[in-house]
Amino acid sequence: LPYYNTVWFMVAVSFLSRALLDIIGYRALGSIFLLAILTVASFAGGGPTLFAAVFSAIVWNFFFIPPTWTFAISSLEDFMMVASFFVAALVGGLLTTRIRRQESVLEIRESETRLLYELVRNLSEVQSERQAAQILSETIKRQFKSSHSILFVRSGKLDTQLLVGKHLSEKHLAVA
Repeated sequence: LPYYNTVWFMVAVSFLSRALLDIIGYRALGSIFLLAILTVASFAGGGPTLFAAVFSAIVWNFFFIPPTWTFAISSLEDFMMVASFFVAALVGGLLTTRIRRQESVLEIRESETRLLYELVRNLSEVQSERQAAQILSETIKRQFKSSHSILFVRSGKLDTQLLVGKHLSEKHLAVA
C-alpha cells in the first residue's frame, strides 16, 4: 500500500509540475520534486522514498530538463539536482525508519511501565498471600500470554494448597 500511494502521489506531483512549467521554469520544478520526496519520506519507509527518488529523477529528466524527451543531462546544476533526489531519499528514509523504531520502543516501554504501575497499585491493596499471588498470576498471564503456576514454600516445603495458576502434575511438582 505505501508503494501504491507513493505512485499516485508522484503522478499527481508530475501533473502539477507540468501545469507549472511555463510559470516557474523547469529548475524550480526540481525543488517541487525534492519536496515531494521529503513528503513521501515523512509518511512512508525507506523503500517508497527511494522509489519516489527514482521516479522523480526519471520524470524530471525525461519530461522537464532540456532537451526534453531524452535522458540526457547537459547542465551540472541539473545533474546535482538529480543526485540530491537520492541523497534526500536516503536521509529521509533513514530518519523515518529510525523515528518509527523509536516510537515502537517507546510504546513497549509505556505498556510495561503501565503494567508495573497497576501491579504495584493492586499489590498495595492485598489482604493475603493468596490474593497477592492471584494478582501476580493475572499480570503474568496478561503480559506474557502463557500458562504458569505460582507455588508457595512453607518451612522449606512446597505448599500445594496455595497453588495459583495452571494445575501441575505430580511430575512437575516433584521437579519444583
